[in-house]
Parts: sequence; C-alpha cells; structure tokens
Amino acid sequence: MRLLTKRELQMMTALWHSENSLSAKEIGELDPEISMNTILAVLRKLLKSNLIKTDSVEMSGSTLMRKYVPILQEEDYLTSAVSDKALKKNCGTVY
Repeated sequence: MRLLTKRELQMMTALWHSENSLSAKEIGELDPEISMNTILAVLRKLLKSNLIKTDSVEMSGSTLMRKYVPILQEEDYLTSAVSDKALKKNCGTVY
C-alpha cells in the first residue's frame, strides 16, 4: 500500500475519528483552511482508490449531499505505513 499524501491523510483522519459519516462540507468545517475544491478533489481520489465509500446521499437544502466513510481502517494504514518504511530502511532506501 502506498503512503497517503498530506491532504489525503487529513481527510482520512477526519473520517477515522468521526463516529458518523461526513460530507465534504462537514470535513471543511473541521479544517476551514482547506478549500472546498481541494476537499472535493481529494475525496474523488480516495473514492477512486477504494479507500473511502459513499455511505449515504442526503438532501441539504435544495442540493444532494454525499456522506463518506472510510473503507481503509486507521490501524491497517498505520501498520502498513510503518512496516513499509521499516522494509525500505532495512533495504537501504529511505524516503
């Protein structure tokens, strides 16, 4: 498994630490410094990579809003990331 980018990790952390599924708007409210365009682009990339899935589609005013949940669990990612770094370090290649 590849390491997540900084933005991907931010989105995944928000989803991992939430008890409920989150919309792009709710993720943006957690970190207002990230633009909505960035959030939507990263969510699309995570969806395409099968790291998250759409949990539900709800009405928000007059628009539809998707809510997301992680497929990849935090413990699995951290275990993979740590073992991948250790393997690369032992083979003489460090990030």
